[in-house]
Amino acid sequence: MLEGLRAITTGLRRLLQAPLLSASSENGSMDMDGDGQEASTIRVKLSVTVWDFVLPVTPSLPAVFGISETVIEDRFGLEHGSEDWYGSLDMHYQWLLQYRISPYFCRWGDNMRVLTYTCPWPADHPKSEEYYSDPRLAVYAIPYAPVLSSTDAAKDVLRKELEILKRKPHWKKSYFYLWDEPLNLEQYDIIRRMSGEIRAIAPDARVLTTYYCGPSDAPIAPGTFEAFVKVPSFLRPHTQIYCTR
Repeated sequence: MLEGLRAITTGLRRLLQAPLLSASSENGSMDMDGDGQEASTIRVKLSVTVWDFVLPVTPSLPAVFGISETVIEDRFGLEHGSEDWYGSLDMHYQWLLQYRISPYFCRWGDNMRVLTYTCPWPADHPKSEEYYSDPRLAVYAIPYAPVLSSTDAAKDVLRKELEILKRKPHWKKSYFYLWDEPLNLEQYDIIRRMSGEIRAIAPDARVLTTYYCGPSDAPIAPGTFEAFVKVPSFLRPHTQIYCTR
């Protein structure tokens, strides 16, 4: 028992005297006494320097996190659009936001089309303003309704959302996430088309595209890595935010 405590004391002393710790406490000091005669006592003395700073309410580097609405529905047995459904999404949103993570919910369409949105309520609902105006929220996703249905009604929903949101002070935080990791020329062209529809209504709207390669059926460079590097130039001006995998 005594040998074990001595080993622990030695380990702690080495840890506290490590360069990383000593460098962070140049205005203070650290030492430790180990009483080898009393097996039940280890005394540690610490001097801590506390720097006077405050973390910003709005993160300087946005961090987003996606949650599948279908997973929530299946996990909690919720009917899409029900009162409990809205309550569950709001609970997940608030939980992530407390850690300064900007959440978005998603539902998959054909291939890798994806409907993404931060607020489950429409732009003319009071909850929408509450969500988007929260200073802890660094960015928010706007739903592109035609991703699941290209009907005129879906396009009208998109237009209404944009007409409301583009006049808001928090508009600069908005973005669209339309497709997850396009693979071929057809999918890249669809992203361009969807982006064109959005930017015809709101020219300064931002579109986010995730990718790990260029279009496989229309190489834009001799090698795989070169094609990967050239994807942003291939998608401009239809994509403004690029996320690599």
